[in-house]
Amino acid sequence: MIITQKIIWFLLLLIGFAFFAIACRDRADSSATTSDESSDADVDGDSDTDADSDTDGDSDTDADSDTDADSDTDGDSDTDADSDTDADSDTDADSDTVTDTDTDSVTDNDTATDSQTDTAGCSNLPALPRTATRLEYFPASEDFVFDNAGNIVQVTNDGATLVMKSSYSGESTVFASISNNWPQGTRILPSGEIVVTNADKNELLRIYTNGGFESFVKGIASPNGLAVDMDGFIYATSAEGKIFRVDPVANSYETVLEVPGASFDGITFSPDYKTLYFDEEMGNVHKAVVNADGTLGEDEVIVNVLDEVFQDNEYMMGWGMLDGMTIDACGNLYVVEMDGFIIRVTPSGEVETAVSLGGDEDMEDFQGMEMIPAVNFGSGKGGWKKDHLYIVSFNGGLYEVEMGVTGKQEPHLQ
Repeated sequence: MIITQKIIWFLLLLIGFAFFAIACRDRADSSATTSDESSDADVDGDSDTDADSDTDGDSDTDADSDTDADSDTDGDSDTDADSDTDADSDTDADSDTVTDTDTDSVTDNDTATDSQTDTAGCSNLPALPRTATRLEYFPASEDFVFDNAGNIVQVTNDGATLVMKSSYSGESTVFASISNNWPQGTRILPSGEIVVTNADKNELLRIYTNGGFESFVKGIASPNGLAVDMDGFIYATSAEGKIFRVDPVANSYETVLEVPGASFDGITFSPDYKTLYFDEEMGNVHKAVVNADGTLGEDEVIVNVLDEVFQDNEYMMGWGMLDGMTIDACGNLYVVEMDGFIIRVTPSGEVETAVSLGGDEDMEDFQGMEMIPAVNFGSGKGGWKKDHLYIVSFNGGLYEVEMGVTGKQEPHLQ
């Protein structure tokens, strides 16, 4: 009896073990199938068969709360950290690191192109020399400047020293009458105040916006041409071979460059205001780097314009002197030779006649020789075109010349 019971218990135990083994096998097969399906479906297209249709755009179909850390950086390198928690309590730890190498080639070359400065226009300027048109109805002056209201500003010295403002159509008004026996350089500060050199009294005059004036800096030896930097400081040339830097707020000045034996006249900044150019009446064109504190680096002679252009020119009156200068947005200088020529000096030092007024046999429309002291680009306001040069004559009147390039930015015209 006892043996029979033991046999029965033993058989029951075997049967139990058999059922347990079958259950374990079925569970293992089911788990392997799920794993195979999940891994098969996850091939670069991320189509997770837990109803996760994760095709790089992560449109998860199941009620999957898909926390995508998609860092889609234009080159489509999506690092999907899909921790899909399915609604059927199937905790899929699919950590899909999808290194999508679909090289869409969206490497934003547009930005690189946009950031490059377009200098194509500078290499395709119109051929020289250019033809000039005479505007008869403007007074004679040593220098001139364009204001922000569309006027040309000139300081005349015909019996009285008058500050004249004229529109492009020639309508003129007397803005101020000043005690200046020898007006030369004329510029406008960012404040709108006009500055004029008085070489006779070795001083600078400031004309306020209401027409009043004062002598605000004295003791500058033979001041001539003027240029204003982007911070409102004034640089003045001297007939004694000096460059002065003037603080119009403190009413003070310092000598920032000196070349013994030279006589400086025209002056202008480069388009980026990091270089100062100035000319010597006897032909040399100079430059100096502008330091961070406003002082100047070493003086360097770029070229002697008279030697390069006028050595064998039979049409010159014999003045053979440089005067004012200006510069275009491409860095080309335009230098006045007083016999009626504007000479272009490129950044590389090449020299060419840009305009010839009466000093060339082809310019028969002009009455005789012209004596000219100053040149500037227009302001783009009131009819004065930004890509036209304007040249003043000691005989009265202006010349206008289309150049196909604008002048540099001026601080008072911003």
